[in-house]
Amino acid sequence: QVVDPQNRGTLIPCKPKSEAAADDECARIFIGGYGRLLYRRALQPGEVSTRVKLAREAANTTKDFYAGLSAVLSDMLISPNFLFRYRTVEPDPAKPGENRLDGYSKAAALSYFLWNATPDDQLLKAAEKGELHTKAGLQRQVDRMIGAPSVEGGIRAFFADMLRFSDFETVAKDTTFFPRYTAKISEL
Repeated sequence: QVVDPQNRGTLIPCKPKSEAAADDECARIFIGGYGRLLYRRALQPGEVSTRVKLAREAANTTKDFYAGLSAVLSDMLISPNFLFRYRTVEPDPAKPGENRLDGYSKAAALSYFLWNATPDDQLLKAAEKGELHTKAGLQRQVDRMIGAPSVEGGIRAFFADMLRFSDFETVAKDTTFFPRYTAKISEL
């Protein structure tokens, strides 16, 4: 759907020189932007170049630039970097000998806790700038996130998981022990 002709103008941040051939620069822009959102961190230069090469090969084989992007997007969506949330640590300058979560890992933990979703662009930018390692920067992001409509879904998901609300869907009452329990009562 991302590379579908009706969505290209909105979802792909650049136009290729030719739709019938590879365009490494446009592919690099696409991969860097989407990779950052999908992996919840900036991609390493090697990760970008490997995927640019994949896009080039797929585009040249199919004679379709967008087929190349589709191949790369499919590759990123099956990657463990997308499917799993890795926590990366770094030395904590405030506490020699100890480690702390890096900014991206802190952003992901915060976002999944409050929103039950991947970090947005603003939170990723705060992670990139190191703002999440300062009390004021972290407070600013938490306040922003708590004020967003997304927090309701995140809090609901937290309690649904913690209290296992989904288990109630399969609970059955034994009428031997609860003779007055009927299907009509369960609908209330």
